[in-house]
Amino acid sequence: MKLDIDDIDISNSHLLISKLCKHVAKGSIMMVADYNPLTYGSVQSYAHYLNVPTLVPGGTGSGVHGNYRYDVRLLPPTIDAISDVIKYFQWNSIVYYLFDTNDGDFYTPVIRPRRIANISDCYDVLRRIDRGKPPLRIVLDLSGREAYEQVLHQIVDVGMNRDGYHYVLGGLGIDELDLGTFVYGGVNITGFSIVDKFSTENAELISKAQEFTLHPVGKITVEKALVIDTIHVLVLAAQSLTEDATISINRGRYQSGETLQQTFDGEMVLRKLKNVKTYGLTGNIEFNEYGARQNYLFKVYQLELKKPLRQEEPFVQYKKNNDGNGAPRVDGKYLEVNYNSALDSHCVIQY
Repeated sequence: MKLDIDDIDISNSHLLISKLCKHVAKGSIMMVADYNPLTYGSVQSYAHYLNVPTLVPGGTGSGVHGNYRYDVRLLPPTIDAISDVIKYFQWNSIVYYLFDTNDGDFYTPVIRPRRIANISDCYDVLRRIDRGKPPLRIVLDLSGREAYEQVLHQIVDVGMNRDGYHYVLGGLGIDELDLGTFVYGGVNITGFSIVDKFSTENAELISKAQEFTLHPVGKITVEKALVIDTIHVLVLAAQSLTEDATISINRGRYQSGETLQQTFDGEMVLRKLKNVKTYGLTGNIEFNEYGARQNYLFKVYQLELKKPLRQEEPFVQYKKNNDGNGAPRVDGKYLEVNYNSALDSHCVIQY
């Protein structure tokens, strides 16, 4: 097997699908496709039709898998963690939920969803919330680091970084954000992180990544960690395929004017991907029957005004739904770990 790399603009739906069909015609048996909210539905549709398993490093934290079953997602769903934080703080009154993609589907009796149409100018949305009566609880569930930085900047401009506000950041890189302007206003911020930079195995991996001359890795962010883990899963699945003597992969051929078809067993390749169990930069990696991460660990950070690092009481998790959406959860405990200059304390919860 060989890795065929084609760097394309995933926001261009026509070009993306054309390249996808070209690679399937050449005999590709699985692929890695980054998430773009404008085109990912097309990728899912074609991958499902052609039975081509697709590894997806990024995306949103909704955890809803829909009708397509050929994508395997490395980004763990955060919606359960957000829900548990709301329950833990016993927020029984209005909670504003701000999102910027079509995947914002988090609804409970207390949630007031607000879609941000223009991430670079959401002042009107923020000002309408600011007119409310404190305490104001706001969940930001956005598409990436840049989106969080832009919205947080506008929050400061509006003056919503003061006492009476509590934000929950739904991404997995709160420790990568500059929260210096929120330290002294009295605001509370809760957020998550998943990158493990301190285990022996990962320290060696990060060191090797810095030596990669073809494309320098630089500082390991959650986005880069997910890409590295995605390639790791792909390699392990490919090794399993080549080592299994009972498997014969027949690659399809395609000529102009013919119907594009794939003759290999996509279900078998998908099973190999889902059966991968390993440890990577984002912790324990294994998948459920829907291709979503399970048995993963979130570090939970809390920013509060002038409070020292401390060990908290046990953080009790709630049971998952029976429809398969969401991760199995167990009891976790707050642990006293590394201090972050802009964050008061953090804990660990396991799913």
